[in-house]
Amino acid sequence: IKNYPTLFIANEFFDSIAIKQFIKLEKLWFERFVSIGNKKKAFFFDKKFNIKNFEKKIKYKISHKQNFIEYSEVGIEYLRNISKIVKKNYGGILIIDYGYFEEKMRNTLQAISNQKYSNILSNIGNSDITHNINFNLFKKIIKKNGDLQELTTTQRNFLIKVGIEQ
Repeated sequence: IKNYPTLFIANEFFDSIAIKQFIKLEKLWFERFVSIGNKKKAFFFDKKFNIKNFEKKIKYKISHKQNFIEYSEVGIEYLRNISKIVKKNYGGILIIDYGYFEEKMRNTLQAISNQKYSNILSNIGNSDITHNINFNLFKKIIKKNGDLQELTTTQRNFLIKVGIEQ
């Protein structure tokens, strides 16, 4: 992308990218996996995980005050790259996605089939799998990687400000 003002629009983009899940049990961290050896009997299982090594890799202390973490390495890498381009080119990014603003992360992994929520481990390959974006984490990543001004709002408030009532 050349040195022109650049605007990125991400409509339900980040929630479609694969995530990793980590859970803290007592004082130990575990990464959550899915066993799909048999599609009819898929199940979750957890493996002990070194969160400190992970935090060194991602250059961010993500486990601070958390018991559960959802993290998309690919999604955050896109966000970092976009933030650098936006800063360099005096641009912006509009992210439209389902998400939440709380600092505490939670399990938002979900499956949707025939416009209804479904069991994530049932009907594998025939459901849309998604998750909600933790916009608090996004704000921190944007600040750390681009030192950009950030304005976060709800869909309702955004639509009102751009004139939907008129």
